[in-house]
Amino acid sequence: MAFGKKLIPRPDEELGARPVNRGVTERLVIAPDYEIKESDDAFGVEIFLPGVRRDDLNLSVEGRELVLTAARSWKKPDDWTPVWSETADLDYRLHLSLPEGLETEKVHAQLKDGVLRLTLPKAKQAQRRKIKIE
Repeated sequence: MAFGKKLIPRPDEELGARPVNRGVTERLVIAPDYEIKESDDAFGVEIFLPGVRRDDLNLSVEGRELVLTAARSWKKPDDWTPVWSETADLDYRLHLSLPEGLETEKVHAQLKDGVLRLTLPKAKQAQRRKIKIE
């Protein structure tokens, strides 16, 4: 089983980060970093989304595609004037092609401390099993 990665298609088909015109401000669109682990009965995916709140995160399974969109933004108090900033508001977008044999209706997701942890259970017939030799 293998996962495939592709960015959500953009009009200019450019890969990596790029500015997006959003009215007065520009935002970057990037694919987040992630790790995939496998056990006998499930895949585990950790997606790193620093600064993203639960309300700004959308996750869905569409056929055999896992689709993630998220936004990181900071709302400054009205009486503050920015002096320096090393982080920008940005959008995360990621498509992962899922392997066959997953129970997508049982996917579990948890966002904590900027890390989205997913558990993707394997169907019984896709699980590894030991064969007894007689």
